[in-house]
Amino acid sequence: MAGEDGNADAQANPDGDASTLLTGEAGEEATTKDQAGADGKVDDQGQAGADDKTGAEDKTDQDGAPEAYEDFTLPEGYEFAEEAKSNFTELAKANNLTQAEAQKFVDLAAKHTQDLQAQQAKQYEDVQKAWVDEIKKDTDFGGSNYEDTITRAKRTLNSFGSKALFDLLDRSGYGNNPEIIKLLARVDKELGEDQSAGGASSGEATDKSAADTLYGGTK
Repeated sequence: MAGEDGNADAQANPDGDASTLLTGEAGEEATTKDQAGADGKVDDQGQAGADDKTGAEDKTDQDGAPEAYEDFTLPEGYEFAEEAKSNFTELAKANNLTQAEAQKFVDLAAKHTQDLQAQQAKQYEDVQKAWVDEIKKDTDFGGSNYEDTITRAKRTLNSFGSKALFDLLDRSGYGNNPEIIKLLARVDKELGEDQSAGGASSGEATDKSAADTLYGGTK
């Protein structure tokens, strides 16, 4: 990912070639100006322009890609996968990027990853909130029946659910899914069990999400 971003930015902002391009334009202007002069100064100054251009190219080579890139700085908690790092350094070297220039592209890729993760987290939270609101507003299972629905669903999980199932519902967020909650509540109702399951009180059930209530005090 960092390699793809780096390639795109390298094409859009080729710093390594900027001096060469500017020097080339300056050389053309100098040549045009010298040709307008007299007394054979065109050849001398034209040669000087060529020498300047060669010097600039040598400087670009010296300031280009190092023999081997040092470790790049990444945000805390992030790691550069070896394959991705290898692909990126190969691309950076092919574009003659200095260590500092390559680091800029790494920074850009890291920021893009952070933004994407933040967007995904926001979407996840929005889905969870929408699910909880949906079950609370359900005609049969929500409203005044919401606390009883959660109690029944929790009792079914405690009686028949494995730890792996609890972990799956917790990690995926599907412990808040209205259809799953209603299914568990129906199972309890069909079994004819009407005793209170241990766990959250009525006030807690109102304030917490369905998943929080289901997992509280479960095995």
